[in-house]
Amino acid sequence: MRAGDLPVYVLPAAACVAGAVAAAVVNVAARRVPRAMDLDDDDARLGVRAASAALMVGLSAALAFLVLRSLPADASVPRVTATFSIHLALLTVVVTAARIDLAHMLLPDALTLGGAAMAIATSPWRGVGLEGAAIGAVTGAVVGFGPAFLYRKLRGKSGLGLGDAKLLVLAGAWLGPVGALFVLFAGALQSAVTAVSLHALGVRVPVPKSVADEIAKVRAAAEAGDEDARAALEIDPMAHEAGEGLTEGRLPLGPFLVLACVEYLFAGPRIASILLQ
Repeated sequence: MRAGDLPVYVLPAAACVAGAVAAAVVNVAARRVPRAMDLDDDDARLGVRAASAALMVGLSAALAFLVLRSLPADASVPRVTATFSIHLALLTVVVTAARIDLAHMLLPDALTLGGAAMAIATSPWRGVGLEGAAIGAVTGAVVGFGPAFLYRKLRGKSGLGLGDAKLLVLAGAWLGPVGALFVLFAGALQSAVTAVSLHALGVRVPVPKSVADEIAKVRAAAEAGDEDARAALEIDPMAHEAGEGLTEGRLPLGPFLVLACVEYLFAGPRIASILLQ
């Protein structure tokens, strides 16, 4: 059966139900993944959980229309369902990663590298293809790990975290090489605009409790003579008192990279044509 033969309300309704399921996965994973890493639970308030649910339902509904528009008019229901499910699974991964990064300033490998593996494995069922996904993953690695290494050499501390670099690998495997470049620059730009706005308003982002607790443990080990702990404190920007300048902000980059992923997913062809011109 072709997707076009179904009643017009079936696919949007099914997408909203799938989005509700994805929202439940996000809310559960945002607690269980940190717990598995011996971090405090993400005890998000009801408003945060409700916002995650509304976001996933909205993204799912929009994704249904995107998939229908991108596939041939005679695409079968199984093909539409498979393409939709793959993109929704990847959206669930990155939204969960953004939630955890906001709560713990940490992007777990299980989500970033696991998501990259999922994106490569499912690439034949998406427009990017296996070659495009592989090139995109390499591009994400180059533009992610390269600046992170250079920043550490120039300033003597971490800037773009390794988790952010791994998230760029996922972005490239999912969206292709142009997508990886867009995610890096758009994510960094949106992060900078937000940092400037917060600075102008006098708003300072507090260090999450799990991060403060971890730093306290490392500092205690360093004071006890652990050289590895002392070296870790030297390069970790979280271990130093935040300054007043814009470059001393402690805003996690991951959520902005995820925002750029969503932007490219829904407006990718137009963005790619502008960039390639």
